[in-house]
Amino acid sequence: MNPTIRAYIDLTRLQFFFAWPLLFCSGYLLATTVYGNFAWFDLARVCLIGFFGFEAGLVLNDYIDRDYDKKDIESDKLTKYWRIYRTRPIPAGLISPNHALGLFIGLAAIATALIVTLPYPHSLIVLLIMLYSYTIEMFYQIEKRQRQQFPFAQLIGRTDFALFPVAGYLCLGNPDLNAFLYFVFFYPFALAHLGVNDLIDVANDRVRGMSTIPILYDIPRTTCWSGIYDYPCDDGVPFHDQAWMDRPGWSFDRADNPHGCKRSDPEEQDTGNRSESASAFPCNHARLCRIDWAGFGNLTGGN
Repeated sequence: MNPTIRAYIDLTRLQFFFAWPLLFCSGYLLATTVYGNFAWFDLARVCLIGFFGFEAGLVLNDYIDRDYDKKDIESDKLTKYWRIYRTRPIPAGLISPNHALGLFIGLAAIATALIVTLPYPHSLIVLLIMLYSYTIEMFYQIEKRQRQQFPFAQLIGRTDFALFPVAGYLCLGNPDLNAFLYFVFFYPFALAHLGVNDLIDVANDRVRGMSTIPILYDIPRTTCWSGIYDYPCDDGVPFHDQAWMDRPGWSFDRADNPHGCKRSDPEEQDTGNRSESASAFPCNHARLCRIDWAGFGNLTGGN
């Protein structure tokens, strides 16, 4: 395959092309159960908004971190799961920063063009969420380089991911209690996902001077972070009925905690936990897909 094409696949994490629309559309389908008016055309439009909008965010992430990624000491240990060809294309010189910035602008422009075709005021609300998310992404990437005693950057920065499916809901629905509860439900998963992501890159982040969760709290406590925040999202999918709000509370049926806390030798943390984290990442994403699929299945099954 052409090296340039391979570089753009790694830059956009194209192997996850299905995940972002699935997550975004789960919000839209939830809105159809509350407000009705389901249409395949609207579903396709929402799907494309989710795809182009999230892909733009991934490119923006790499663009902002391009100089810091040059400091990596373990670039050869990138997982093929997250980067198929195991490259960070911008610092590797495979894609120029200007081309990456142009790609971000192009993807964001396509998403914007699709968003403005939504009925008003939904178009305005979703557009504002997109602008907020890109702004918060830049804030997070810059702020985590500063010395922190408490992970404010992470807690604030992960609101962009938590708002992503909510934006899908708001393509049709109003900013109501359903939208708020979806945010409350998904926010812990976003924080758990962040913890797993940071565990994979501990050695590089230490060299970069990043204040990530493992750097702030060490690896065992980061494992607790991921396990605690992931707990509500395992079996607590709030899509049991067409009107899931009618069922107070969520069911937490998990008998054990695969991300549970455990002690480890500090000298072996960087190497031993990387393999554990790498294997946890697919499980983390599989749980995300299960959450989304539960939303699709239960929301469409009764119609």
